[in-house]
Amino acid sequence: MRRRGAAGVPCLWLLALLAGAAGQQLPRAVSPAPGGGGGSGGNTSSAAAAAGAACAAAPGGGPWGLAAIGEPTSGLPASAPRVLVCLISSGVAARSPYLVHNAWSGCAAEDPLDPGGCALPWGSPADGAGNWKPRGTYAASIIAARPGLDPRVGGVIPGGASLHVVPVNPDSGSIEPGASAPGGRSRLRAYSVCEGRLRGLQAQDYGAPGGAPRWRMVVLADLTSAGPAEPIGSGAMRVGEAEWLAAATGVTAEGRAPDVLLVAPAGEGAAVAFPAAFPQALAVGALTCAGGPARSYSGGAKLGPDLLAPGQGVLVPDVRKEGTAGLRVWEGSAAAAAFAAGGAARLWAAFPGCSVDAVRRALLSSRPAGGGAARLNLGAARAYLAASKC
Repeated sequence: MRRRGAAGVPCLWLLALLAGAAGQQLPRAVSPAPGGGGGSGGNTSSAAAAAGAACAAAPGGGPWGLAAIGEPTSGLPASAPRVLVCLISSGVAARSPYLVHNAWSGCAAEDPLDPGGCALPWGSPADGAGNWKPRGTYAASIIAARPGLDPRVGGVIPGGASLHVVPVNPDSGSIEPGASAPGGRSRLRAYSVCEGRLRGLQAQDYGAPGGAPRWRMVVLADLTSAGPAEPIGSGAMRVGEAEWLAAATGVTAEGRAPDVLLVAPAGEGAAVAFPAAFPQALAVGALTCAGGPARSYSGGAKLGPDLLAPGQGVLVPDVRKEGTAGLRVWEGSAAAAAFAAGGAARLWAAFPGCSVDAVRRALLSSRPAGGGAARLNLGAARAYLAASKC
């Protein structure tokens, strides 16, 4: 199956090797809540960790990040049916008590939808070389952690989501195990794995009774680099990252409306990082618990993030080799992008007749009176789409 954009770019499921440099994560240990389900995690005397933990609870209870995006009062259904969230990050501890309720799949070494396969394990933070990489589990927990185990932790999609994991090395961004793999090319490979999964789900619906919405996809590319990925292929099949994204997020090969939304962290550097800097991507920056941007950006392909979401003092399960042990503070634009990806999927599931452009406009509809980047607000986004009657 092929998808072509305006430039006639083919679907690239089988073009290989990518590598994108992973963005910065800032985890810190936090003690478990008394009587909570977080296990026996370690305490920390770090002033920074204490400050992060202080903004982790909303005034009315629950995680401050969910209150900040209006999740408790959004009026949206708790789950996100028929919207695939493709997570390009490290492998995920899918059997964690916080995550086991979700519908999980992932790119494996032998996958009928992706003959190239993925060398890294998708269902565990272990990278195959004895290293423990919990970053993907942190992102998945923000997207769809089950509520009730610890009052300080909750996912944007509490009722469960369909998640497909494309495991990459978070140090290099490579889909291959080696940390020395060059950063850049593997992003195209990872995108292709996501698209292969989406097309497979859509193919399963062919011939089925009508009525169910067509599968759509939100891709969280938990990767950052200073520039675009290197082109892959040769001759007429040589494709750059900008061309690939234009085709993947454009009208489908069957002439259907676009069905892919790419979300990526803006990064922690002076300029918005790639792939968030591409116009097709929703670039997400971190919002502090005081309500302001965590950092400023200048120069680059984008002058700043498209959207701000909670990225300070965000508590996630501290998943270790021996099991879940307490909580961690995870901060930065990567945490913010996970909020945005979960919010986009939940919103799109509630309004399956709306286009990806309408969903994007809804996400960007809540802006501060003084100007600046939009703030993620699920209630305002739901109201926007309800008024649009799509």
